[in-house]
Amino acid sequence: MAAIGHDVSLGAIAASSDPRKSNRPLLALWCEIGMDIAGGAAVIELGGTRTDTPAPGDPVKISLDGGDGAAVVFTGEVSAVAHTAAGLRVTASDGLARLARLTVAKAYDAQTCGAIVEDVLGLAGLARGEVDEGPTFPSFALHPGARALAQLRRLAEACGVDLFADGEGKVSFAGPRRGSASHRFAYGKRILELCLESSPPAFDGAAVFGEGTGAPDAPHWLTTDLSGATGKAAIGHGGAVLRGREGARTLPVVDGAVRSTSVAEGLAVARMRAAAARAVRGFARVLGAPAVRPAERVALENLPTALGDLGKDPLRVRRVRHRVSPERGFVTRMEF
Repeated sequence: MAAIGHDVSLGAIAASSDPRKSNRPLLALWCEIGMDIAGGAAVIELGGTRTDTPAPGDPVKISLDGGDGAAVVFTGEVSAVAHTAAGLRVTASDGLARLARLTVAKAYDAQTCGAIVEDVLGLAGLARGEVDEGPTFPSFALHPGARALAQLRRLAEACGVDLFADGEGKVSFAGPRRGSASHRFAYGKRILELCLESSPPAFDGAAVFGEGTGAPDAPHWLTTDLSGATGKAAIGHGGAVLRGREGARTLPVVDGAVRSTSVAEGLAVARMRAAAARAVRGFARVLGAPAVRPAERVALENLPTALGDLGKDPLRVRRVRHRVSPERGFVTRMEF
């Protein structure tokens, strides 16, 4: 454990590889952040005989260093504390847990998706990460029948983006980006285990239908003619997204917040871009890499020929899990 740089703070408790800053030894930990999960979480096992313990709600921050520099990998708050034979086991959750507890009843007029998301993050007391603006809705309502997390995830799905928190606790509402890789890992060196598979999208097209007449003076009226608020998009050759086209397997979507063809088509295109961006799924387990964050792109090098073209392009990280233990040291698992 001494070879792994770490700084863990839980309220007044500190576990650090620097003995000058530590008042409890770290025995083991794992933490996870990213997309496709209920929320980021961490479990920290501490030794020592101190009588003071963290309390639920105390701030938590975890920084790790695998040898290439330290990075903050988790920020949240204590959710539970258990006493063990060796010391303490502390469970923590990130900011998405706050959204899961928050109820919002609010109406928005002529606001972008990004503005709505930023307002809800402010109500939850969460820091803003990268937020895509998305389309402007003439009217949009958040109902108290569902928690804020479920509401924002539904909005993210409609806009073709992902909702997630990073290691510093900033919440992002962002879709895939083009660009070069932020990190590189070589098979047989830093990559300990790798699994990749082709993942054709379940739907290769989307047709978004709005509700209402689309007329400014009567936007709430329902009509059987949806042509004024309908948009289509499909995935073409090589993953290109084609506007105004239907695929062989088109997903129909009815969204009452849509009032125009331009908004409907924009949402259809965003859904297909998100689907096309995940043509490869899988995971890589590597020697500790604390700098990797969700939404970043990683390049996998020197891959076995059996994988073919899988992994030839940089892959977008969706989930990151760090584990520190006496048995295996510091290992990072990335999911794509």
